[in-house]
Amino acid sequence: MLSEPMTLYKLMNLYMLKQVNFPLTNAQLSGFFLDREYTTYFTLQQALNELLEAGLIKMQTLHNSTRYEITREGEETLEFFGKKISPAIVEDMDEYLKEKRKTQTAEDALKDFEKTIDQKPVKKHKSKSGVVVEGIGDVAVRFSKCCSPVPGDEIIGFVTRGRGVTIHRTDCINVINLSNEERGRLINAEWDTQFAKGESNTSYLAELKVVANDRVGLIVEISRQLADDDISVKGFNVRTTKDMQAILNVTIEIKTKEQLERVVTRLKNLRDVTEVERVSGLG
Repeated sequence: MLSEPMTLYKLMNLYMLKQVNFPLTNAQLSGFFLDREYTTYFTLQQALNELLEAGLIKMQTLHNSTRYEITREGEETLEFFGKKISPAIVEDMDEYLKEKRKTQTAEDALKDFEKTIDQKPVKKHKSKSGVVVEGIGDVAVRFSKCCSPVPGDEIIGFVTRGRGVTIHRTDCINVINLSNEERGRLINAEWDTQFAKGESNTSYLAELKVVANDRVGLIVEISRQLADDDISVKGFNVRTTKDMQAILNVTIEIKTKEQLERVVTRLKNLRDVTEVERVSGLG
């Protein structure tokens, strides 16, 4: 079963989550895998995503912090396959978790959780999608892939035939190029206040294009920066040009445009990174 490294990374995540009686954050899990050079941030995020899809772990987002817990199914899987993890790796994980227990006991974790909940403002207007169309919060909407709007973007709705309202950024090329007849189907839309401030648990996909001078350690530094910012990676692709330029396309989960802009700024400050831009569409 451990012929593929990905299987080992999944079991390691399950083991770490099983050994503690409080949720582990994305940053805490990343800290272990990256500091001990087991794998890259991108591969770790893929392992976590596959565990989530399989129902072996569950995720909770509190403001900008993502936390993971093992499920009953995950415990059963670990019980069956856990012995396949080498004793050396188990010892390494136990040592790391021992340090974490010193700084965060179960009681501390509960207090942090309750403190976060207490600080959250009362939701005054419910909007399942995060978007209010002409003052109606629960209208059926979907987000366009051509411009991938996120809270903080100026948006507008387009009334489709049979599929509700599609939300675009106002600077979307497809909106700009609408015919006069199609423009009659545009409708005012805005973000619900709670979503605009990043106070909901809803995340949105955004794709970034990073261009840099190719060198050893570049991908590790980029992945470490995303890990430090507790950013969940949903997809990535890397290619190198003939003139030794590395081009990395990363799809990430964020809550607001402001958070996305912070990520862009920090990536731009990395050595040898020459360009970071938001990609309009996710394809």
